Amino acid sequence: MSMSGLTLHRPDQVKRRVMFALELLDPITRQLASDGLVVTAPGFAPPVKTPSGRFVWVDVDPPALREVHVEAVSKRRQFARLAVDFQVPARQPGVGAAELVRTFELQPTGLYEPPPGMLSVAGMLVTSAQDRTPLPGVAIRLQFRDAASKAIVPGDYTGATDERGQFVVVARYFGPTGPMPSPPPAAWDGLVGWLTVTDSGDSRHTPLLPIRRGRLHRLATPLAWAALSNTPPPAPP
Repeated sequence: MSMSGLTLHRPDQVKRRVMFALELLDPITRQLASDGLVVTAPGFAPPVKTPSGRFVWVDVDPPALREVHVEAVSKRRQFARLAVDFQVPARQPGVGAAELVRTFELQPTGLYEPPPGMLSVAGMLVTSAQDRTPLPGVAIRLQFRDAASKAIVPGDYTGATDERGQFVVVARYFGPTGPMPSPPPAAWDGLVGWLTVTDSGDSRHTPLLPIRRGRLHRLATPLAWAALSNTPPPAPP
């Protein structure tokens, strides 16, 4: 069917012409991320963003097995730049939707904005108080004490410092009995928690932090790797 020289494809024809779809996951919300992202595949036309948050590329003729390079850049720099290479099967009968969907997890940076109401900590990691060289690519995790046993309960998300040494980490699950509350004079919704920092298998720990349930705590000064403890802070009496 044509109108003024423009060819209109039936829906089933358009569906068959999908080359591949891209899913980009926010590891903190566990949802697809698409807002504020510029996604490109050099050599191909820009993708179409679906209502579900996927990026879809329409295939070109003739059908062929293709090597694809995709880049995703966050305009607000909330996520680190993603660059991936993969193969896309040739468009032909029998190629299912699962073979055409590629899923990758984004890496939040220190500029990431956690969802409201989620306990989180933001800060920066440097070499030492004297040498304030940022330390990128270091794993950081929130840790808690179990309310009943006082055993250490690791948070369910491990973040990483970005190229500037900045980070944001969150906690969504606190164990079966919940985290130990901070004793007075801490705020009533305070929790016994700290950060564990791991670099090349070497783990170090901050003192207890004044974190509160459902709040974002921004560290006033950078964490200095050289000043961190080799042992977790003890549980309050």
